[in-house]
Amino acid sequence: MATEMVSEMRSVTRRASSNLPTSFVPNNATETSASLTKEEIEAKEWKYTGYRHYSQFIASDNDLLIFRSFGALNARVCLALQDEISILEQELATLDKASSDLGAPDIHNGSFRADVGSPRAKLLKGRIYLKLKEYNEFMFHYSHLKNRPPVPKKDSTSVSHWLENHQNAIQTEECAYIYHTSDLFCVVPKLKSPLRSLFEKSLLFRKFYPWRVKKKDIELEGHDPKLNSIYRISESTVLFHLSLLR
Repeated sequence: MATEMVSEMRSVTRRASSNLPTSFVPNNATETSASLTKEEIEAKEWKYTGYRHYSQFIASDNDLLIFRSFGALNARVCLALQDEISILEQELATLDKASSDLGAPDIHNGSFRADVGSPRAKLLKGRIYLKLKEYNEFMFHYSHLKNRPPVPKKDSTSVSHWLENHQNAIQTEECAYIYHTSDLFCVVPKLKSPLRSLFEKSLLFRKFYPWRVKKKDIELEGHDPKLNSIYRISESTVLFHLSLLR
């Protein structure tokens, strides 16, 4: 049955892509993938691995939830919004000047209540308010993003190693983000003491047996026999040992 299933999948692959429905999913997909050889999977990582397994991998550990922060683009948006507000500010200043000129009608320029419905009031509580709201919200979120600590090299390297072990699983242009090492942030950064950060720079520390936790990686199982399990550090064990050094 498994042999017939693999034969059918190969037959489907040979058809013109235009003849395939966009929602095509083989029946018993899990069983079929298990019946494929390592060579067949590696030849078409983009089909059998793809984003499904890549997403499972980076979601398996908070340290791997790494993304681009787009620092230059965010700064450029800040500058653009700032300039738009500057233009509105100048427009408001022009209205203020016009209402206080010698030949202007006697308008109470010290009362919002007396200014209700005027072009100046509409500008202030309309376009200026909305643009400032957009600007402030953007700056608030961006400041939180900028305050995140740099992503440790070992974490971005772990992701890049997965991509290297699963070549063509993710399109080249779409996985290039991980190599922007100075423009990355972690969704859930860990606060670590300077001593812990110093120790983690050592490969011997990270591989030290007493605080390794063997954690089955269901995503890699069956795809790369050499990586059927991965090791992660037990936080509680490390903290206990470090406390003894204080």
